[in-house]
Amino acid sequence: MRRGISLVALATMLLVAMAAPAVASRAPAPGADPADGHTITICHATRSLSNPYVEITIDVAAWNDPSDPNHHGDNHTRTKNGVTWKDYILADGQECTLPPPPQVCPFAGTAADFVIDFGGVTKLYTTGDTTKTVAVAIPAGTYDVTLISGDYDRNDGPIAFPVQPNERWRLLGTTPSGYSNDLPDSPDPIVGQVTTGLQVSFGTDITSATAQHWSAGTGDTSNQNSVVPEFACLVVPRS
Repeated sequence: MRRGISLVALATMLLVAMAAPAVASRAPAPGADPADGHTITICHATRSLSNPYVEITIDVAAWNDPSDPNHHGDNHTRTKNGVTWKDYILADGQECTLPPPPQVCPFAGTAADFVIDFGGVTKLYTTGDTTKTVAVAIPAGTYDVTLISGDYDRNDGPIAFPVQPNERWRLLGTTPSGYSNDLPDSPDPIVGQVTTGLQVSFGTDITSATAQHWSAGTGDTSNQNSVVPEFACLVVPRS
């Protein structure tokens, strides 16, 4: 004869079950969207110009953990050759193609929003070409500017190399940039001299950019002062 569970035993079992602690499910990571679980998809910067971003899925805590200064969205950056790359969250329908890989300012090795290439050939000087213009596509605005200067065929003969105090140029704009630094007085060729700390502004979008020799801007034609404008690198000021 099978013996059933008595009412007293059944009641005791129910009371024990009710008193047992519940098994906790995994809580979403800090900042996670409950609808999406605890992961997000990001575009991870590789620092490679040929393959700048890859799509990866990570735990939200790896992106933004307020308790860990090394795991915060603002800290998902890495630097290579003076250029800072930044991860970003991938929006629905996007692919990892934006933002574009940063340009690098030649010789300066820093990031640039626009690099104007003047060709590095035309020598500007007082009694010759005083400007060089090239095609560009740059929006209106104010930019921090780095100018890259050079010169070549500087040996004028057996006599001592002449002093040329104003081998300088600037980038024209609605408000022109300041001038590049003067080149060293030496018969040796010079390439890639970097001048930083300048600004230029354009009142409208521009389709051409002009380098202007120091003499044309100041009206001083007392010296040859040859200089080759090589590059102008523009950066949108960021607070």
